This record gives sequence, structure tokens and C-alpha cells, in this order.
Amino acid sequence: MAVDWATHLPTMYNFWDNVVFHTNQYSGNPMQVHKEIHGLHNFTPTDFKQWYQLFSQTVDELFAGENSELIKQRALSISTMMQIKIASGQSLLK
Repeated sequence: MAVDWATHLPTMYNFWDNVVFHTNQYSGNPMQVHKEIHGLHNFTPTDFKQWYQLFSQTVDELFAGENSELIKQRALSISTMMQIKIASGQSLLK
């Protein structure tokens, strides 16, 4: 599945800025969007685990401090909730 990164990246930046800094720059429903994607590409527990590992590794490489730990914690929470709601019936991240 192809991703339009020119459109998706600014949306992701706004989402994560809002998650950490409460900027209100993001409006949307990431759960609904990812449910739609799940309909096209069945997300697996491995997908969620790989995404979190890449996210966490990238944060560790580029940032340090309290906010970097906060964003990793929130990313894990969001990923876990998405997995529960989108890919229900499959095991959680381990």
C-alpha cells in the first residue's frame, strides 16, 4: 500500500505535537483512519510491535529528556489501544 508522505508527515507532526505539547494543531480521527487501513491491510501484532520499536528507536536517536520519555509512553499507550480496538481478538504487544 502506498502512502502519500507529503500529506501524511505534516499530519503526523501535528498529531504528535498535540500529544506532547497540547498544541491543538491536529484535528482528525486517527482511530477511524487506521480502522479503514486495517480493512485494506490486516494489521498484525507484529506490525504494532515493529512500529513501536521504530518509533522508540527514532525518538532515542533524535531526542533526550522528559518529553522524549513521555512521547514514547504515550506512543505505547496509543499503539496498544489501537491494537485492542482495531485488531481485536489478537494478542497485545509483548
